[in-house]
Amino acid sequence: MKEELEKLQDEFAYIDMISRKSNSKYMEILLKELLPLQFRMEPDHHGAPHIHINYGKRKHVASYRVNDGVRVAGDLSNKYDKIVKAWISKNQILLLQIWRELKDGNQAQYEMLIPQLL
Repeated sequence: MKEELEKLQDEFAYIDMISRKSNSKYMEILLKELLPLQFRMEPDHHGAPHIHINYGKRKHVASYRVNDGVRVAGDLSNKYDKIVKAWISKNQILLLQIWRELKDGNQAQYEMLIPQLL
């Protein structure tokens, strides 16, 4: 799972790189910049299973439903939606299991499952 998150972070960096606008009149050499990418689940009172995303220095830039990968909140550019949805789809079973453990208050099991996402 760690490799998958690194791949997703790499895909975010690639999207950032190709969509970056330059104000410089000089030639630039652009290197890929890997910004911190974090997915969180919180024991809140929302009904549907969902994840929160932190990207770069920005906290809670978007939330996506685990059931279908649809964004439900946030102002993260929609250029990332397709890859986030694909990642959620690929990891949906584990994400739903983590959500259930978190909602049931089973902290020990939740803590055992989270490292599988790292």
